[in-house]
Amino acid sequence: MQLKKGLDIYFEREIKGIHSHWLCIEQIQGAYIHGFIEYVNVHATIHRSEILRVLGTLEWNIANLNVSCSKKLLEEKKIGYFINRMSEKPGHFGRVFYAASEIYSIKAHIDLVEVPLYVIVAMDRNILPFLEDSCYYGCIRKEDAYTILTDNDILNLDRAIYPSSIEIDE
Repeated sequence: MQLKKGLDIYFEREIKGIHSHWLCIEQIQGAYIHGFIEYVNVHATIHRSEILRVLGTLEWNIANLNVSCSKKLLEEKKIGYFINRMSEKPGHFGRVFYAASEIYSIKAHIDLVEVPLYVIVAMDRNILPFLEDSCYYGCIRKEDAYTILTDNDILNLDRAIYPSSIEIDE
């Protein structure tokens, strides 16, 4: 993955009592990346080995990052449900996608593979606006529209079928 000025990098290091940060790249010098952490108002330098995640514009993310998806989604090519994943993985967009036929399936038993994000976008461009939202409880397709699930939506739902982001274990 080609790093460039303006991309955001997630890394973990204690700075001003906070243990994880997003740094906006200002300059790259070999293995070192210099940038600004807006939340704590600090300039910092990190080594490439500290990078846990990289994000850019939606277009950059689609062209450069991967996602996890079910094997069935690759066969059926109809997105039914997706959710954020909280664990950090370099080169990964942080989403897990399932086929429409898997909406009501227990997610822990579904085999996942990693594919470029552009493969998912090519299946359904209507997903684009939802790639910028966090979808902590998931985003589900109902008929021909996507809906982001909220706290109220999932109150009485089976957590094995509709896990929160922290319950996704790849």
